[in-house]
Amino acid sequence: MKKTDIKTLQNLMDWSVESFGAKTFIREKSGKEIADVSFEQLEQNCKKLGRFLNEKANGKKLHAAVIGATSSAYLTAYFATTNNGHIIVPLDAHMSAEDLCDPLQR
Repeated sequence: MKKTDIKTLQNLMDWSVESFGAKTFIREKSGKEIADVSFEQLEQNCKKLGRFLNEKANGKKLHAAVIGATSSAYLTAYFATTNNGHIIVPLDAHMSAEDLCDPLQR
């Protein structure tokens, strides 16, 4: 895939895995250790979560929200949801509970 062929987040993930594979996508603290997640691992995690979401959705479109610090889990949730045609709204973890109510209700 050429960089110019990227039109969707799924295309971006495909291109990234093809281009960077086992290289580190994100490095994060896991307990007292530092853990690296590769582009390939992120893709595998997204596919696994995507299959789960599709199974639970029963053919319907899911509407979800994700809140938290940027991490591999956050990015997995975001990409797995969007790459499977579902709707996800990223929310700011620093918003007050009151301010979170409006986007969650919509």
